[in-house]
Amino acid sequence: MDEKLSEAVKIAESGDFSALNQIEWSSYKEGEVAESGVCEVVSKYPEEGFQVACSLMYGVVRSDENMTRLLTPVICPKILEKDKRSWKAVRKFVESPRTKKACLRVVAEWMRNPEVIDNFFVSNALIDILWRLNTPESLSEMTKVAEKSAAKGNAKAMGRIGRMYYRGKGYDVDLDQAEFWMTKAVNGKVPWAKAELKSIVEAKKAQTGDERTPTGLFRIESIVFQPKDDKARVVCDLSIKKGLRNEKKKLFFEVAEEYGKYLVWERSDAFVVLLLHTAINEGYNIQTDVPMSSDLYYNITEYMLPPFNKNGKYNIQIKADVAPPLPTGEGVGTGVSCGVDSLHAIHKFIDYPIKRYRLTHLCINDVGAFGNHLYWRVGGSKVRDNSYARARKVAAEVGLPLIETESNVANALRLNHIMTHTFSSLFSIMCMRKLWGVYYYASAGYDTLTDISLRNWTRKHPADYEPILLRMMNTPGLMFYSAGELETRMEKIADIANYDVARKHLFSCTWDLENCGVCKKCTRNLTTLDYLGKLSNFSESYNIPHYMVHREYHFWRMYNNQSDHFFKEICDKLIEKGDPLMLKVAKIGGAISEFDELWKKRTPESDEKAVGLIMPYLDQAKGVNLRMAKAYKAGRGVPKSDEEYMRCLEYCRVKYQEEVDAGF
Repeated sequence: MDEKLSEAVKIAESGDFSALNQIEWSSYKEGEVAESGVCEVVSKYPEEGFQVACSLMYGVVRSDENMTRLLTPVICPKILEKDKRSWKAVRKFVESPRTKKACLRVVAEWMRNPEVIDNFFVSNALIDILWRLNTPESLSEMTKVAEKSAAKGNAKAMGRIGRMYYRGKGYDVDLDQAEFWMTKAVNGKVPWAKAELKSIVEAKKAQTGDERTPTGLFRIESIVFQPKDDKARVVCDLSIKKGLRNEKKKLFFEVAEEYGKYLVWERSDAFVVLLLHTAINEGYNIQTDVPMSSDLYYNITEYMLPPFNKNGKYNIQIKADVAPPLPTGEGVGTGVSCGVDSLHAIHKFIDYPIKRYRLTHLCINDVGAFGNHLYWRVGGSKVRDNSYARARKVAAEVGLPLIETESNVANALRLNHIMTHTFSSLFSIMCMRKLWGVYYYASAGYDTLTDISLRNWTRKHPADYEPILLRMMNTPGLMFYSAGELETRMEKIADIANYDVARKHLFSCTWDLENCGVCKKCTRNLTTLDYLGKLSNFSESYNIPHYMVHREYHFWRMYNNQSDHFFKEICDKLIEKGDPLMLKVAKIGGAISEFDELWKKRTPESDEKAVGLIMPYLDQAKGVNLRMAKAYKAGRGVPKSDEEYMRCLEYCRVKYQEEVDAGF
């Protein structure tokens, strides 16, 4: 136990709490406090130990039932004396999400006392505890306590009844009753009731009117420029309101000091674009107190929102004053992730013959990609550091400056990067609108333009509608281009197969900090290079000997994942080329598919035919042996045989072990 705390407790045992009152309780864990015996001493001297008790209940005690039982009779009686320290401690204890239900029940026991429950603070706190306990019994008791207290004029209890009707907790959802009781709370000057009444009224409108009418509001209250050490950033104050949600967020976008002069704080364009996907998908109108550029506002409200609203979940509106566009620069940029699409864009535009469209800068933006669930094996921070280091090498090699940015928008807004990355990337670019004249956004490696559709776009990957979105964001001063939007991933790899930068730095792996050679993305690149006859070119990026030893595994993986259009394209090309291994895999795979269809019929004839299709390939593929094991076990199509059943499974066991040993 901590020596200072131990000594202070020892002194307090004589009734002297001067030392304990000087303790910084935030530096102690709950277990250390319990071990010290301080609560036992406080309960012995309730008057002298009151300040210590309040400090402990305010910020330390959350899960220890015994300590809660000792502190409650010290603190709670002071509520009746209107001691604000006791109110503050109890309120914090009740509202903290870390407070365990067992501890809440201890405090509730004291509050149920008929001699104290008529106190409005006590009844409100008890209502909140019963809400959190959330059992049928506690919710039934909650409504009775609230109704009794409201009948005595407790305006906050009235508001809590309104909340119960709104949330359907304790009562069935009834928006009319919710509005009735919350209006009483507003009239009673309850501070939080006005905002909640507005949410209830909006919910009623949505219920009785167009269900596509947004009930939430994103409000951009201010954007300021802030220098920070050797960095510069723009900071946006954003308020978020929907139902009972009422939050304030500080969003920032940061660059190195030398690029601070290009940051845009005088217009809200970047932050409006950042919010668009969430707004249309979840039902938030957007209001900005910082003007938008007139050209972008026109594009979004007249051309982008009508079709995106129509095919989205909500019909949102943007309320903003407009101002003339700020001067834009002549910079030409693209991102550098070192994936196929990124390197293809760099290769294509690094020496573009028309200077206006030739790359001048590379960028790497931290707006959510590194919090992606794909990187759970390695960890987002390690992936980020590794990606930035690789980007620096590429920038140095091609002789272009690299702009490294950082932002908290993905975490602050809980963005799903997979579904929103185009919007967050546009945000990054527009934050530096004073630099850019042209920006190439690397397309996803398949043609989405030919058959583009916005139907149900909020449920699609952004690549499926990216070409049209980028075009709608174009303004006279800043043009966005979907680089390589008609080229397939295979065509892009063919294009960079002899590009020295790509040969050294191609990286698409999601399993490790270097290309692992076994994840899906590595398999896609390796099998494509195999088809192109360019494997040897990428010996600095991939372990080619490992691939060649396990080539059949990669081909089976590709064949079994043809719902992935990247894999299907490679598969089809290898078959068309007449690759012997691919033809073998396709032949056995076809037999397995026919087996599965016949097996479902469950007739002797179909079973015999099914087994006959795959029997020639026994011990050549796990899929064959697994099915034959099933047939031998059931005695369908072949005589029942435990020995053959085990032999088939042993083949599979050995193959699986080989794959595990190889890192698959």
